[in-house]
Amino acid sequence: MSTGNQGYARLNIIVGTNGTGKSTFVDRILAKTHFKNALVYIESIDAGGQPFSGLPVIQLTDYRGGMVCIDADDVSFLPLVNAISNKYRNGIFVVDEAGMYKHLMFEKSGEPIPEFKKLLKQRRKYNVEIYLIYHGASEIPVQLFKWVNNIILFHQTDEFKHKSAVIPRVEELQAAQRRVRQKYFAGNLHYCERVQLS
Repeated sequence: MSTGNQGYARLNIIVGTNGTGKSTFVDRILAKTHFKNALVYIESIDAGGQPFSGLPVIQLTDYRGGMVCIDADDVSFLPLVNAISNKYRNGIFVVDEAGMYKHLMFEKSGEPIPEFKKLLKQRRKYNVEIYLIYHGASEIPVQLFKWVNNIILFHQTDEFKHKSAVIPRVEELQAAQRRVRQKYFAGNLHYCERVQLS
C-alpha cells in the first residue's frame, strides 16, 4: 500500500478494536515512508504506553523536524493543528485514539473546527498525509467522510450501515468488513483491508 505520493497527501482512517494491529500498521508506515517528518499525536504515555516505533516524545515547541510523538497532555489539538498549518510541511500527521478528541476536532454541528478544516482542505498544498485512528465506525464523525480518501479496516464491532446515506462506497466497506470479520474469527487477528473512497 502506498504511504503517500508527493503532491497527493491523503486523509486515511484506520479503524479497529484493541489488539487488531492498528499501531503496528502505523509503525510500518512510519518505517517505509518517503517523508522525513512525522508528528504522532498520542494520549499520555505515563501509564506505561509505548510510543509508536520508539519515537521520542517531545514538546511541540521543541519540534525542529523529524519523526516524533507529541503528548496530548502537553498540547491541545487546536494549537497543534495551528502549528501544522503555519509551518509543518512534507510529512505525516497521525492522531491516535482520534475518538477521544472529537470534542476538540469537531464543532457541535459535526463539522471540523475551522483550523482542522483548513488542514483538511490544504493537506495537498502542505503535502501532509493524515492518519486518524478510531476504535469503531460509530466514532467517526459523519461529516469527515467527505474528506476521506482511504479506510484501513481492521476487525471492529460497529457497522457502517447507519451512515450509509453519507458514506461513499458503503457497500464496498460492508463487504470488506464481512471479509475482515471472517478472517478475524478464523484466527487471523491482524488482517486488514483498505477501501479507497476517493
